[in-house]
Amino acid sequence: ADKKIAGKHPLLSLKPDLPLRISYFQGIVLAAVVDDGKIAEMEKEYLRRLGVKLALTSEDVEECIQTISEIRSVTDQELFLRELAEVMTEKAVSILFLGDFIRISMMPDHNKEKLHELAKAFAEYLDITNAANFFLELFNGKDVDQKSCPAGLLPYLDYFCGKKTEKNSQNEAVVEELKTLIDSENT
Repeated sequence: ADKKIAGKHPLLSLKPDLPLRISYFQGIVLAAVVDDGKIAEMEKEYLRRLGVKLALTSEDVEECIQTISEIRSVTDQELFLRELAEVMTEKAVSILFLGDFIRISMMPDHNKEKLHELAKAFAEYLDITNAANFFLELFNGKDVDQKSCPAGLLPYLDYFCGKKTEKNSQNEAVVEELKTLIDSENT
């Protein structure tokens, strides 16, 4: 399964160097821990898979998690985000980061208000507020379409929304059929 997703993050299309990929990943780890100081099992798996998509080694992933877990004060968290914003000089990188940040903040057991406030402040600082609003609507289950999508996000929309093509729908139907078959054999 990891081979299918390895190196498949849209950030890699921008040819980022390793320090940028690590900073990006650390920012997402911060979103996982900022509200309660913990990383739930679901978040650990999400982060592991994100690391694979970003072509990071498992050692890089563990180091990033350890580094960010040591940041405790709000001042240090804000300083980290300011430094991260300085590294994200391309608007496309900022938009991708914001999408992943908001996506992980939508996982269960998060203080969504605190994380949304942080994401909106970050977006405002980077002048991508329209992308933050779009992601918040998207990940809250509201109907969004290409017309309401900020232009800078359009090339990456499929990554965040998932492609809903006829072929994909057929594959989903086959997967559901297989799950039903497996479940019926297990009972």
